[in-house]
Amino acid sequence: MPAGVLPVTAGYLSDAVGLTAGATVFGAVLMALALVGGLVVFTGPPSVQKKEA
Repeated sequence: MPAGVLPVTAGYLSDAVGLTAGATVFGAVLMALALVGGLVVFTGPPSVQKKEA
């Protein structure tokens, strides 16, 4: 994903629904993506088997 996609999307969203609602939706989407990323890191990829000590 190109780096400019997120700011451009936030700008179009703020123009469409207003600054407050656009920023709120954008923040919620970023928070959801961060949570998904954290869960992926925490659980690890399914193809990697953990070695027992």
